[in-house]
Amino acid sequence: MLAPALIEFLQESGTGVVRHGEGRSLLAHLQGTARIVTSWDQPETVQRAALFHSVYGTDSFRRTTLALEGRARLRAMIGDDAERLVYLFCVLSRADLRKRLRESGARAPLRVRHHASPDTELLGPREIFALVILHLANLAEQARSPGGGPPPWLAAFGRLAAYLCPEHGTLPPLLATGFAPLDDAAEAALLLHYADALRALRTDPAAAQAELHACLDIAPWLAEPHAWLAYDAAVAGERELCRRHLALAHPRFERFGTSWDKRLELDQWFALLGLVNETADGPEAPDPFDIGETEAATFQNIRAALGVRPPPDFGRERFTQFIETYADPKTNRGTTVYPGLRAKPWHEPAGFPIVAALEAASAAISAELAGIGAGAFHREAEPLERDGAWDVFMLYERGIKQVDNCARCPETTRIVEGFDTVRTLSGLVYFSRLRPGTHIKAHRGPTNLRVRCHLGLVVPEGDCALRVASETRRWKAGACLTFEDFFEHEAWNHASGERLVLVVDLWHPDLSPTEVRLLSGFQDRVLWQARNLHQYWDNNARARANHEGGGSS
Repeated sequence: MLAPALIEFLQESGTGVVRHGEGRSLLAHLQGTARIVTSWDQPETVQRAALFHSVYGTDSFRRTTLALEGRARLRAMIGDDAERLVYLFCVLSRADLRKRLRESGARAPLRVRHHASPDTELLGPREIFALVILHLANLAEQARSPGGGPPPWLAAFGRLAAYLCPEHGTLPPLLATGFAPLDDAAEAALLLHYADALRALRTDPAAAQAELHACLDIAPWLAEPHAWLAYDAAVAGERELCRRHLALAHPRFERFGTSWDKRLELDQWFALLGLVNETADGPEAPDPFDIGETEAATFQNIRAALGVRPPPDFGRERFTQFIETYADPKTNRGTTVYPGLRAKPWHEPAGFPIVAALEAASAAISAELAGIGAGAFHREAEPLERDGAWDVFMLYERGIKQVDNCARCPETTRIVEGFDTVRTLSGLVYFSRLRPGTHIKAHRGPTNLRVRCHLGLVVPEGDCALRVASETRRWKAGACLTFEDFFEHEAWNHASGERLVLVVDLWHPDLSPTEVRLLSGFQDRVLWQARNLHQYWDNNARARANHEGGGSS
């Protein structure tokens, strides 16, 4: 077990605030890599090296959190051999290491060059083994795509693992128990079968089973297909089949030491297996996705994380909880928080059907934007702190359709109205213009119900970007960014030209169709009541004015 003092040292070094990838910190990556190495039964020296493996900066991760001048301090903390492995991992060229391995194998010493200097290092076979372990664990830990699903990494993992010589160290359990390397074509087929399986899981169980078995034909040592076959068997009431797949999934996860599909971390996969097992062992075998919403909040997060949409009628209890917050005097009236939705600063654009339509029509939308003319925009009236000029052209404005503006943009309006966009009180649809020198200061949106989509239309070269939470991204003309504006965010254009985007609000993907229908109806009724009350109050005000002015009775 790694000493808490080592974690504290990493935190003091700033690894907790250094972004490593997909919104995660470097500290999370280092700890995850060390957990994998530990689960692979590697010596404590290698475990300690894994916890610090990239602190000096590497050829692919240039951020340094500990200068090479601090080697003596790290050596005193984790030992000479462990620090030597950290040093080698950071300074050696990965390309040259792989080249030397291909040329000479790993049974004899290798001389490998540094990535940033002409220096070289002579590695003995045991050091080679430990370095390969670190590279394998590093690859396995960080192999996650922006959309959450598994990216291609197993073929690369297998090619590198082939250089592990059992006489020089302990093979990871996966490699010692039936792992068969994949080539790139086999892995591409595996990813397609898995994606098709998850899409069919609720709507076409027979097709999902066929796709999951196709995954296992390619990679029988994977755990995730067995986990979903166990789920499918539980839904069908086939309890014995469910238990057989659970018994196969558990050891495969344990041998891997991490998840292949990192939309769930390893402990979440085990939680999923536990819930499926509870369903299979119960007096009846209902759909595990339909168990009580309140007591299954964790499971709802697991289901949502995997992109498996909730049942159409899911969410009535959650909607009731939401409405009850309006009666709580402690509720912030300026903020609308819906229970049970994942909080995620950035979303993968491809997860929203409207994105493909917007990107395909970006030229037509740009033409409509050009036809509007600069004079049709008005200054954004929201009281946000800013420098410079932020102008907007509204299509939908918190439940009100700007009919004349929409008529000037028929293609844009057709797309917006053809998808599940938020055109009620919770959402906006508009063109947004940031002039050069404009900075919209950090702020937060009013609700977690929506995901905001920006379609880039005119994007200048230079410093022009959007920060959400801890991550900054740039717009690209013809491409969408999707994010939750309920997180703190800011936007700026310090370039020499204007930045123009189409802003479209989308319902949060964790909401079921029933919840969207209930929320839309509720918000439409609130807007109708507000308009009628304003008319009522205006009429009474005029009547009072007439009375006070001596009007006849």
